[in-house]
Amino acid sequence: MIKVNAQHLEIGNKWIYDHRYHLGSGHYTEKIDSIEIVSDTIINNLNYFKLIASEDSPCGIFVEEEYLREEDGQIFRLSGDKLSENLMLDFNIPNSYNLNYEIAWQNDIIETIVENDSSGTEVLPDGSSILVNYQRIINNSSFDDATVYKLVDKIGYIQYGFLFPNIGTGLCDPEESQNLRCFISQNDTIHLTEFDCYESSIKVATKDLFTKEININPNPSSGIVYLPGDFDAAIVYDVTGKKMNIDIENSTIDFSALENGFYIVQLRKKKDRTVYTSKFIKI
Repeated sequence: MIKVNAQHLEIGNKWIYDHRYHLGSGHYTEKIDSIEIVSDTIINNLNYFKLIASEDSPCGIFVEEEYLREEDGQIFRLSGDKLSENLMLDFNIPNSYNLNYEIAWQNDIIETIVENDSSGTEVLPDGSSILVNYQRIINNSSFDDATVYKLVDKIGYIQYGFLFPNIGTGLCDPEESQNLRCFISQNDTIHLTEFDCYESSIKVATKDLFTKEININPNPSSGIVYLPGDFDAAIVYDVTGKKMNIDIENSTIDFSALENGFYIVQLRKKKDRTVYTSKFIKI
């Protein structure tokens, strides 16, 4: 269970993420962007923190300037017209709570329910560990409705939507994706991926990985897919470029343990060592 700290929002906190636009055939462009708490201010007689993003996030998750307020372990987001606010995060870990999300570019409110699933510990690339609470966001107006999200104390959601839930992203997935890399506070920098905060990962996604395309079937699939040839090795990447642990057995690959989403499958042919790739959707 996440231990609630006295203060989550502090001036100087910074979230660094890569923002990728997928071009097809496994290729993508990449920018390293950030969100930072730069000051605090009084609005409607309440104390808010001002956050600045280096670039708007896709699908209305985060506009260039945001205002958040913290009270008793809860994070509230100020509306675009600065007349009202909505609860965004509850670090007190109730069994469930309502979350009303304002999509800035649609001028619309999405009414959702956050349900706690379980708690656990995850090991980071540097060998350290963090406490994680797994939550489901129900009725999120996206193709990934009810997907499990990872909530971390102080940092917020550490996948896709980072500080904010990933609501409505089915409107642009899988063309665009975001991957939180680092969280910087006054006392520490937490590295959340195998990449450094500002390191380009384009070379990882393009170096000899995408030579020849091949189809695997069925696609989309919720489990077993069949390989059209004699392959002896497979590497599966998610949209962030992270390798998934998966094996070939009897010319098949079992995707049932992976989360729903978009993947790149790299196959190596036993006879001539040629590398093939396929785009795959797990449902």
